[in-house]
Order: sequence, then structure tokens, then C-alpha cells
Amino acid sequence: MRNFSQFKSKSAHLSEFMATPAAKFISVQATDIVEYELSIDKLGEQDVKALESELTDPRFETDYWKEQINMMLKLGKKSEQQAFAGKGLDYLTDNYLPERLGEMGII
Repeated sequence: MRNFSQFKSKSAHLSEFMATPAAKFISVQATDIVEYELSIDKLGEQDVKALESELTDPRFETDYWKEQINMMLKLGKKSEQQAFAGKGLDYLTDNYLPERLGEMGII
């Protein structure tokens, strides 16, 4: 039986090839709820606490994130990627993703 630590040390030199530093985070945003009329769920108490915590988190100190977080708190609603299921795969691939990736400067 192989020792995992031996495997890990033997593959450590490959880590730069396995990392994705240029990866972009794509997710349903608060503005998507309104713009794409997505199905929604009410924010729970834990959701509100998490969003309020994000407002003080340095990772979310940009105007963009503050706008998204505050909009979600104002709406009192949340949505998940599954909300696009009702619109169909073609809508997702022909409309939403090209628009979002274009906004992000990826395409």
C-alpha cells in the first residue's frame, strides 16, 4: 500500500500546473434575480447574518460586492443556479453566459 505523503511529495512539483490563478468566479448575483426574473427563496436569519458579515469582510470591499450584498438584503431574497433550470439550457448558453462572460471581459 502506498503512503499518501510519499505521493504528495512526489507530485508537489506539478502544483504550478494544477493551480488556476486566473480563474473567475461566476455565480448568480442579486442583480440577476431582478434582471432575469429568477425563482427565489426568502433569506433566512443565517443568510442575513452571513451577508452582513460579508459587508465587513475585506474580500468584499469593492463597490461591486457592496452593491450586490446590499441589494440582496434589500430584496430579502436569494436565488441559486438551479433557478435557471426553468428557463432551459439553451437560455443559459445562448443568453445568460454570453452576457455574463462579456461583462467580465472574458469573451
